[in-house]
Amino acid sequence: MKMDVALGILFTLLSKDETITANEIANKYTICTRTVYRYVNFLDLAGIPIVTKTGKTGGIKILNSFNLKNMYFNNVELFTLIQACSTIANKQMQTNLQTKLLYLLHKHA
Repeated sequence: MKMDVALGILFTLLSKDETITANEIANKYTICTRTVYRYVNFLDLAGIPIVTKTGKTGGIKILNSFNLKNMYFNNVELFTLIQACSTIANKQMQTNLQTKLLYLLHKHA
């Protein structure tokens, strides 16, 4: 299991307010949908409250009540993650992630 893909999927889910399909995630990370569900299971086992819904309106989403706690990252790690977000092509996703990480950095300081 590649940690960069797991983190990418986590950040993708964090940046979405609505559900995203396994197929969309698979296309984004050039993996198969079965592998997406392995990563989702891994994140769920790590304590991330992920909800999956089947059917035409289904998808994958993180519960709105979930919040990354400051204990997960120190200031240097948060700053590095904020810088890494600048490489994301989707500007809206980039802004959403940077905003959330800046909030944590500010809260952690």
